[in-house]
Amino acid sequence: MDFSQNNQTKEMAYDLRQIYAKLVGDHMVDIAECRKANSFYNWFKALQDLHTIVHHKFKDKENIEKKYTNLITTATNVANQHVATWQGTNFNPQEISKIDRALRDIEEFLYEQMEEAKIFGEGGKQSHF
Repeated sequence: MDFSQNNQTKEMAYDLRQIYAKLVGDHMVDIAECRKANSFYNWFKALQDLHTIVHHKFKDKENIEKKYTNLITTATNVANQHVATWQGTNFNPQEISKIDRALRDIEEFLYEQMEEAKIFGEGGKQSHF
């Protein structure tokens, strides 16, 4: 491979990493917007979409997927127990709290796994506020 082909390959790899980073970031924004709006179904779908995009980066896939599946099952069960609240037609604070917690558990889990997989970069853990 000559120098120009090698340089093109590096540029393409860089471009793909940039596209991937933007895609992950866009999904994280979607999740935040749904969470803030208490749009439970859309929040759930956005979390599933993020999982689809990032799960290939996870270490120890078998255990992570088992935990993720348990969290999804819990959220689905809570949604089925409180359908009107899930759909946004009932505003019972206790039900909202249960659904919110189940979805936050999924979100927090995904972000933890993303951090462990270094999707945020190598320097992410060195940041102190």
